Amino acid sequence: MKAIRQTRPILVYEDPANHWVRVYFDEVVFPDGRRGRYNRIIVGEGGQAQGAVIIPFVSASRVLLVKQHRYPIDKFMLEFPRGFGRVGVSALEVARAELEEETSYRAREVTQIGTLYPDSGLLANEVGVFVARGLEPLQNNRTTEQSEFIDRAELSVSELESQISSGTITDSFTLAAFALLRAKQADGYPPV
Repeated sequence: MKAIRQTRPILVYEDPANHWVRVYFDEVVFPDGRRGRYNRIIVGEGGQAQGAVIIPFVSASRVLLVKQHRYPIDKFMLEFPRGFGRVGVSALEVARAELEEETSYRAREVTQIGTLYPDSGLLANEVGVFVARGLEPLQNNRTTEQSEFIDRAELSVSELESQISSGTITDSFTLAAFALLRAKQADGYPPV
């Protein structure tokens, strides 16, 4: 099986005031030899940065989620904490920072259980999936970025599963992270 091969990257959008998004319309050669273009978006401060989604457990059977308005779809979403960092910052560092920024908790233990690509047909970023245990409240409360207005929600794992099943929780990062956790548990990953 042949791959699409880039012949020339073409940056078509970059805003000096917005270091978080770059859009490319690259020249490529398709597997059948035809030449064409392919869109690619890179997210993260300074270029292709690591991302993280975190499943924070407040107890063995309860998880912490965040609720925030997602402007692109004009909806309030209930989701696991997540985000992207800067180039050169590891996914683990991003996971710890996002957990603190979005929940005002620090975790004694953060373990990576896998990796996902949020939209492999368009986005070039890799996202680590983490489980956080031993949550401790931060002393200085919220460190949320100015553009984020976040509420927290604590659910039992069975409540989380019900909200996923009913279509209440539809965030792709949350769905993929939880599916990965369940698959790992089925393979003997220690229960949390």
